[in-house]
Amino acid sequence: MIEQYDKFTDEWLHSIVKQQVLDPLLDWNFPSYATPEVDLGKAAFGKCAFNKQLNIKNWNRVESLTYVLDRWLDQNKERFKIDFLNHCMINFYTAGQVTAWHNDNYNKLQGAYSLLYYVDDSDGGTEFDHQKFLHKENTGIFFDSNLSHRPIASTKPRRISVSWVMTGVLAG
Repeated sequence: MIEQYDKFTDEWLHSIVKQQVLDPLLDWNFPSYATPEVDLGKAAFGKCAFNKQLNIKNWNRVESLTYVLDRWLDQNKERFKIDFLNHCMINFYTAGQVTAWHNDNYNKLQGAYSLLYYVDDSDGGTEFDHQKFLHKENTGIFFDSNLSHRPIASTKPRRISVSWVMTGVLAG
């Protein structure tokens, strides 16, 4: 199950997210958290805004992401009922950076789903076994967190996405 959203959030809210994640004072980590990538030439930057298991609550300078998730959950409440947010990660890839094939359910949670939000335009994207999604600004993908996927390398100076992993139940 993979669902794509052409307009992920309202333009006014998207512009706030973009302003916040492009802020030069944002505290990025390199290499990103929890990446299996050992080649630092391919590893991505990351910011862990929330992680339930590690008790990380670092929405500092990216508070708008809580509103984006709340808005998406409200708009999709007939489709998906959330139990809890497991983690939120912001990924920043420069030209050529990628990570290995992976799934987002590294805690082996029952009913885990991923929500991926593309913050800017890029020529990269996300690849699943038999499907590719282009990284287009203010679009998103909702999918089972157990699905194996990887980023598609970009030639652009930056490709930024936000990934929420949450548990819940699909309706109908």
